[in-house]
Amino acid sequence: MNANSFCVHNKVFAMHVGDDLVIKLAPNRVAELIEARIAVPHVVNGGPMKEWATLRPATEKKWLALTKESLEYVRKKR
Repeated sequence: MNANSFCVHNKVFAMHVGDDLVIKLAPNRVAELIEARIAVPHVVNGGPMKEWATLRPATEKKWLALTKESLEYVRKKR
């Protein structure tokens, strides 16, 4: 990964992409965030990544809590 990635145990749990924050969470949690319009799907090569959600700058006040949630998700996934 690059300097814009945040890792725990050599696994990326969040990354800064342009003005957005991309976080890794359980697929059902990603779906909840998308349904609530807090996030949009993170698309790579034309397809959405089921464990990744893109948070736009308009949701910045939620970023800290969601990043902590992402950290815990990846930490426990080992």
